[in-house]
Amino acid sequence: MPKFNRAKPAESDILQKLEARLRKLSDANLSESRRYCHDHVDARNFPEWLDYAKTTLHDSDAIRNALYYGFQPLYDSMISGSIPPESRSSALKVLDRLVEAGVKFLTGYYMGEPDPALFREALNHIQDDIRALGRDVRYTTKFRNVDYNGIYPPGIQSFLQQISEHSLDGKGFVPDYIVGCACGSSEVVMPLSGFFETDLGFLRRSWRRGDDDVRMVEEQEPFIKSCSNGKIVLCVEDYVCTGRSLQRVMNKVRGYGASSIKGASVNGPNGPDYLKSEIDGRKFHLYRLK
Repeated sequence: MPKFNRAKPAESDILQKLEARLRKLSDANLSESRRYCHDHVDARNFPEWLDYAKTTLHDSDAIRNALYYGFQPLYDSMISGSIPPESRSSALKVLDRLVEAGVKFLTGYYMGEPDPALFREALNHIQDDIRALGRDVRYTTKFRNVDYNGIYPPGIQSFLQQISEHSLDGKGFVPDYIVGCACGSSEVVMPLSGFFETDLGFLRRSWRRGDDDVRMVEEQEPFIKSCSNGKIVLCVEDYVCTGRSLQRVMNKVRGYGASSIKGASVNGPNGPDYLKSEIDGRKFHLYRLK
């Protein structure tokens, strides 16, 4: 899993940097952001996705889409077991590099400073491993709520702004670790990880994918456990309905020994069935376990 590879700085230092990032976030104008979806991805396998991704470097919003439709099919394929054992090492390298690139690029994007060179560099690093996956590894896209179902960049910008302000006002908390609910939350948690300089992991409990329980990339579980044990963990969804999937993810993290757990989402109801609401804002919902 991608890491910041250093001792966690003092909370006061994090908050000082967060305040500076918040000023840039607040000034960024994302009202003209373009909307893309899986229909724009002309790929039937991972090498074809790489070719598509290279065409997006002129357009920051197309890069957002390419990042997701590299990450989501690969993450799901790792879980489903469709990647053969001899290719999993290459797949893990690609997955980690995509998350690392997503954190860096999307943090800049939401501060109004997108840098396509970061994505170009990532593509250069992963192209040999992508080619090694070959054309037979399953590549299946799923639609996402972002850019499609009531969540767009200005809404994510608002979420990032509100959760940052909540931490800065002394009433919120600063997470030691962030867990994204795979895969739809990726465009929310990647910049959030960058804003808080916090390591990031993913767990999946998806009703649409038929998950009965929380699932994950098995090679990543030891890192997720170690980052959660004794730590303050924030679990994030893009869209909460009943809250059942987020509750399952939060309970999984609690089982890893987290000292404190909160849940958050961009869109959500006023009072989900399976969680206790702490904040019901517009584009910012905060939850705790019942």
